[in-house]
Amino acid sequence: MRRLIKQEFFLFLLLLFSGCSVFTRSTLKKVEMIVKADGAPAGSRIYLAGDGDEFGNWKADGVPLVRQPDGSWAGTVMLSAGKGYYFKVTRGHWWTEAIDERGPQGGAYEFIRASNDTTVKLEFSKWMDIDGGVTKLSAEDILAYAGLGIQYGWRYHPGDDSAWSTEDCVDSSWEIVNSRLDKDNLPVEGWRGIGWFRLHLDVRLSVEADRAHQQRS
Repeated sequence: MRRLIKQEFFLFLLLLFSGCSVFTRSTLKKVEMIVKADGAPAGSRIYLAGDGDEFGNWKADGVPLVRQPDGSWAGTVMLSAGKGYYFKVTRGHWWTEAIDERGPQGGAYEFIRASNDTTVKLEFSKWMDIDGGVTKLSAEDILAYAGLGIQYGWRYHPGDDSAWSTEDCVDSSWEIVNSRLDKDNLPVEGWRGIGWFRLHLDVRLSVEADRAHQQRS
């Protein structure tokens, strides 16, 4: 009798854990990510960086993609069904992330919420270190970010030279950095203690932006 009870209890546990395993698998959705990275320099590698372990916890090289015969980059991520994820596309560093028509202001955020297995195709032709020459600010940016968070797209040069303060200073070869200068956003050669930062702004404010500012004052 005891042996029969033990066998039935073991069978119950086996079914219970099997059911949990099936349930876990059914809540994960397979998402094929395909990125067309036009304009990326020869020899580049493409990565995804975003929310959670699924996208590398916002490490710039969190999820490496594999180059395909047609020149695109592809990889697979398993996402929790119904959960939303924000992510970006980079070339391995934050100063080489993909950007949209706004320029360096925030880069190009993507969002996904998968309810089924699916394929996501993305195309980028602009990159922070190549095309991030001008940061564009609009009324929409002010409202969206609740202020002017212009930490992206700064051009940096180590050292000190008063000539770098002039409007006609040519800084196109300067390194593009995030002005926060935390451990994940240091210049390539590190921080030397003194340096110049320059930012080119295209400010497009409107009556709505002015009203928003007055309301917050």
